Amino acid sequence: MRLEEGFELLDLIKKMPTHIEEGSEWYFLPKPWLDKWEAWCYVDVINAPLDDPSINLHGVQRTNPGKICFSDLFMPKEDD
Repeated sequence: MRLEEGFELLDLIKKMPTHIEEGSEWYFLPKPWLDKWEAWCYVDVINAPLDDPSINLHGVQRTNPGKICFSDLFMPKEDD
């Protein structure tokens, strides 16, 4: 389920180190891809403050963000 994936992501983010450790690897993600993935996983709903009465999580309307292709994250190999 999409929402479950979002909660799993939130849990992983909370467990991430808060500083760059020697030997660690970090990767940049394209912003358009990340925006689409966040919409798919309801990241905005997961991060919404539950104590704010102006936010109605039951009324969230969501359109399908479309197919998310992980191949978009990789650059094609160049011929030498």
